[in-house]
Amino acid sequence: MGNSVLADFVLVRDDSSRMPSNQMIPLLALQSRDLDLRKAVLSLQSFPQERARVEKEMAEEQQQLEAARNQVRESEVLRERMESDAEAAQEKIVKLKNQQLEVRKNEEYQALNHEIDSLKAKIDEIEEKEILLLDQIEEEKAAFAKNEAEVDKLMEGHRKTLARIDADEVRFRDQLSGMEEDIQSRRSEVDAGLLAQYDALWKQIKRPPVVVPLADHTCGGCHLRVSNDVDAAVQAFKVVTCDSCGRMLYLE
Repeated sequence: MGNSVLADFVLVRDDSSRMPSNQMIPLLALQSRDLDLRKAVLSLQSFPQERARVEKEMAEEQQQLEAARNQVRESEVLRERMESDAEAAQEKIVKLKNQQLEVRKNEEYQALNHEIDSLKAKIDEIEEKEILLLDQIEEEKAAFAKNEAEVDKLMEGHRKTLARIDADEVRFRDQLSGMEEDIQSRRSEVDAGLLAQYDALWKQIKRPPVVVPLADHTCGGCHLRVSNDVDAAVQAFKVVTCDSCGRMLYLE
């Protein structure tokens, strides 16, 4: 920042260039509120993220439930197809038996009989598979019912969480409004020159605080040793910035 001693912002006490240490108290109080507001704003940004996380969990749980529901439906459709295949085979057997009554040759009769036996074997196979499938469907339905009850309970919890997030966000915004009003009030208590320098530092320095103590020749912000001139200026209660990080220094 060039010359670290900012003469333009030096406050005068008894016509000297010294600044009483108690003049920093309103500025430090303002910074404390600004830091609280900064944290609050960052916290406020977490509400949409938390809401999105809950909604994502809800969607995933609903998808899992729907997948279980679809599995039951697919199994039932398969059972219906089996029943349809068995009925079709049975109808064909009836037709073949009717054809047997009309044939005159033994070879034709035996061929029809062989086809009928094959269809009967197919029906038996279908019925065996259907029995197993019915047991599977019952298990799937039981699992789905249990899963549905669990998801319903989870959804109820998620809805309460979302309601709590909404309420917290409203309350938080109200608190922020109060904090902003308090900050505006405290800004009026700070010397205009100091306030201008303070505002400029808030724009320049990425990691607040921007007003930090000096102790043992070391900046409380960057923790680096300051020059002797800067140290002497702080000891003399002058408004001065760290020659490494640019933060405003004060003597505790």
